Amino acid sequence: MLQNEMLDGHTLYRTICMRRDQLIEEIEILQRRISGYPEGELFCRRNGSHIKWYLRINGKSIYIPKQQKEFVHVMADKKFLTALLRDLQHDLEEIRQYLRKHQDNPQHARKLLTTQSAYTELLTQSVQTEDLSEWVKAPYETNPFHPEAKIHTAPGNIRVRSKAEAMIATFLYANHIPFRYECALPLGTRTIYPDFTIRHPITGETYYWEHFGKMDDPVYRDRAYARMQLYSKHDIHPSIQLIITSEIPDCPLSTHTIECRIHEYFDVA
Repeated sequence: MLQNEMLDGHTLYRTICMRRDQLIEEIEILQRRISGYPEGELFCRRNGSHIKWYLRINGKSIYIPKQQKEFVHVMADKKFLTALLRDLQHDLEEIRQYLRKHQDNPQHARKLLTTQSAYTELLTQSVQTEDLSEWVKAPYETNPFHPEAKIHTAPGNIRVRSKAEAMIATFLYANHIPFRYECALPLGTRTIYPDFTIRHPITGETYYWEHFGKMDDPVYRDRAYARMQLYSKHDIHPSIQLIITSEIPDCPLSTHTIECRIHEYFDVA
């Protein structure tokens, strides 16, 4: 009942949020591709029946001789990708303006779940099988690194490392989806600690949810990509068993993105 009320009426919003997330990924891919091209912008001037090509760098125009036709093709590709990038950035800004005008305030529901344990207990009673209930209650090996960084409280008095993780935990609780926070996961010779290890409330299948919160940091971003590769190497694949969310300062994680992921993977609507 609770999850239906939280998700009803958001179909259009979810669709828009999914498109926003898709645009962000496409823009990041384009930006990486464009950064690999030579510096400067290609433009042309027509002289009668002839076309001359120039490279503009720092306000100066440099003539490109015909012998460098291959270079012209390379820079033409860059110019097209740059124009495409502008189109995607325009679409993304339009979506963000819409979302800013229609942003919900989730604080009342979150406060109820995080501060009043009696309600939390009632709301988290679900149709889970006995095995899943026992799985949630059973002790497990958790991340031993930097426990002092767990400064945010999530439902069930769970301590997490970020506001975004607290939001994810809140919606998992609200939708009766069993999970563990930073539970040890051996992958070959390594042991990692996914943000959330989740069991499907009906099938019992296991999923992992990683939230990458500093994707504007190149070092952090490289580590995030390496983590995704490690998952895939051990047959845990994005969009299948691995749920991924990310954010940058200009585009923080929203409750609607979380709702969308939960709806997509666990069919709670």
